[in-house]
Amino acid sequence: MRPVARLAGRLTGRGRSVSVRPADNRAFAGSSTILERNCFISFRLSGHRFALALTVVREVAPFCTLARPPACPPVLEGVLNLAGQAIPVLRLDRLLALSEITPHISSCLLIVEEMKGRLALLVDEVTGIEELNGDQLLPVSAAATFNGCVIAQSQSGGEPLSVLSLERLMVRRERETIFHFASYEQQRARLLTGTAQ
Repeated sequence: MRPVARLAGRLTGRGRSVSVRPADNRAFAGSSTILERNCFISFRLSGHRFALALTVVREVAPFCTLARPPACPPVLEGVLNLAGQAIPVLRLDRLLALSEITPHISSCLLIVEEMKGRLALLVDEVTGIEELNGDQLLPVSAAATFNGCVIAQSQSGGEPLSVLSLERLMVRRERETIFHFASYEQQRARLLTGTAQ
């Protein structure tokens, strides 16, 4: 188990996703580079506030029915079919050993660009875009959290805010397992629609 604003407009809508992809296409920056940039997307999960660099976020989608392949690991909520692409949906609450959430009508899926492809993070609520300067961010030692997944903290809006590193949320074996299930579901969907090659 793992220890662990300025609102720029409403980011979610009933039954539709909203693109928040910035022009900058450099999605895999290291933590030091992330801290030099000042735009983050903030969200709530299990009573905590978190943020990710806006450069890794593709879009925000409402929670919906997911495919659930047999023998899914607990950190995988299921697989999202987004325009024909199978995207694994990660349970951040379980991955970070937080209080478990029950997905509800206001739950959101953060679609992010990961090293192996797109990934969705299940969160309680997306709260907006945060502009944080370097002097508002306190770097966190890599030894303080599992795999150094929390890279900085802030007191934005008077509440603690933990900045996550997408590339450090999972170790290699976890990442390979998650995307294996997505690949399985993608192939299954192709067989069902007769588009398998």
